[in-house]
Amino acid sequence: MTLQNKFTNLRLVIIKEDTAFLKLLLILLNDIGVTEIDIIDPGKNTLPIFDNIQADVLFIDADVTFDQKKGTEIGYWLRQHSINLPLVFMTSHLKQYNPEEFQELQPISFMSKELSLIKLLQTLELVSLQRENILLHQLINDRQTSHTQLPIKPNTPAVHQAPEADAQFFFKVGDSYKAISISDIAYFYADQKMSYAKMGNRSYPTNVQLKILEEELKPWGFLRAHKSYLLNTRHIDSFHPSEGAVFINNETLPIGYAYRKMFLTSLKLLK
Repeated sequence: MTLQNKFTNLRLVIIKEDTAFLKLLLILLNDIGVTEIDIIDPGKNTLPIFDNIQADVLFIDADVTFDQKKGTEIGYWLRQHSINLPLVFMTSHLKQYNPEEFQELQPISFMSKELSLIKLLQTLELVSLQRENILLHQLINDRQTSHTQLPIKPNTPAVHQAPEADAQFFFKVGDSYKAISISDIAYFYADQKMSYAKMGNRSYPTNVQLKILEEELKPWGFLRAHKSYLLNTRHIDSFHPSEGAVFINNETLPIGYAYRKMFLTSLKLLK
């Protein structure tokens, strides 16, 4: 697949007033096939304009003032109004920004105004991957809500419907998608901003956070054992509570103290 075809369907919105940088950005985007681009002039618009915008990613000039808000303030306004567009911040003063200011916004990327094609391609790859995983998340949620719910007696813990045995995730590998049966995934782990599904000796990346995967995968027997690990209980060989360790496929994984009680009470323990 050529670059001209790979990102053709991405829809971008750019908040920018630096015309020289904007011109270079548009040239690079055009070269790699991105044509669905909306440019918002912060001097002529207000933030509620985003209520009616459909896009896959928002590029924000972190140095620009828009509707009396600047940088992270723009991002937080969007989140407070349930506008959950993936964000990319651009700035000519990258070293002056404290990453903690942006942590809750979880931006896709930071880009220096010394723009490079490689950095732009890496950013668009992440945007594309996140868009695909959002669609996958919606698909899983639709499947779960479509199941017939059984009546639950008062004070009885909720029980998830039995899942589809052959349910699959599709992970992006290069330019194609590989089908992985959910039941074959031994565990998910988090590393920096990405989550990874572990199956055999391979790890498959996704932008979906563990806390979302934890909720969606409960019907398949997945339990959170650590802030960085979500385990498929069907793959557990053994575990040692006193050592805070669980063993899956010859690997030793940690059981976090904060998760230990819930983890143990969720398993069927025969003494």
